[in-house]
Amino acid sequence: MGQNMSVSSVESMFPDVKTMAEKIEMPNKNFSYGTAGFRDNASILDGVLFRTGILACLRSIKTGMNIGIVVTASHNPEHDNGDKIV
Repeated sequence: MGQNMSVSSVESMFPDVKTMAEKIEMPNKNFSYGTAGFRDNASILDGVLFRTGILACLRSIKTGMNIGIVVTASHNPEHDNGDKIV
């Protein structure tokens, strides 16, 4: 697609995103994206994962390419959970 998108065009494509985003609590913390993605305690990553999903969707629309998200969990220690855009 490769087009510039305004907030209103994004809202028209995803009308429920704002409502859903308002329901997800984002902790008062700065998250940084490193070589391993966003990593932290799983209990505070809901908002990060939601926003990562939105970013991946928008990036896919803009570039016309497939964008994926890797979520680490299961046997990892709680502080070592995270997500990564691929």
